[in-house]
Amino acid sequence: MKRYPCRGVRRPIPEKTKREVRQRSGFGCSACGCPVIQYHHIVPYSETADHGVENLVTLCPTCHAKADGGSWSRDHVRSLQAKPRLERLVHGIDVSPGTYTVKLGNISFTESERMLTMGDVVVLGATKEPGSIARITGTFHDPDGEPFAVVEDNEWRVAVDKVWDVEFVATRHLTVWLAQRLVVLRMEITDELLHLQQCFFRRGDSFVKVTGDAGGTNFEAVSLSGGKTTTWRSDSAEESASFAPGKGIIVV
Repeated sequence: MKRYPCRGVRRPIPEKTKREVRQRSGFGCSACGCPVIQYHHIVPYSETADHGVENLVTLCPTCHAKADGGSWSRDHVRSLQAKPRLERLVHGIDVSPGTYTVKLGNISFTESERMLTMGDVVVLGATKEPGSIARITGTFHDPDGEPFAVVEDNEWRVAVDKVWDVEFVATRHLTVWLAQRLVVLRMEITDELLHLQQCFFRRGDSFVKVTGDAGGTNFEAVSLSGGKTTTWRSDSAEESASFAPGKGIIVV
């Protein structure tokens, strides 16, 4: 059998191919659903030099080791490819029992139960009992106001059929696209900080938009009432939104 030397000359997997493989698997490990993934060649690259979609499957590091180590047969891995674990991406936030901070754009909330209220509904909040971990709950919307991701008691769920791509980088940076150039959710997750760098919330005729990246973010709240649009930013307040200690940002 011909073998293809790949050390030092191995071609990278094309980004388009990786996205197709991620999407087919539900943006998680095809075996266990873990969102931290690697790309496994069912027939080793050294034998075929094949980066084709049908020769690739997403596996987490633990499951990847089983496939590479021979614990799983190629037929078993192909069965995972054909029927992956996930119908939707599920991921938990691991937090420490100590102080936990949520940043909404450039606004920080530490040990707060309410970060954002729209109308009379808390759309981003948390609960924490003494000595326990913080539990975050919120719903994220697309620009049309349709929910595509939720977090409930630290468990993230992303509707796979509504998104174009999802990536976790270094297990702490999450990015979600609705289309190739349309990022709708970007966040950093650590055991002490949840930083929402880009996101969108909508309720009725009001919405909140956070835009930016790790280098800087901007917070904007807009209330549409009687055809009038008013804006609130982190450095100024107008009638559409206010900040109340213990109650977070309130958008009417």
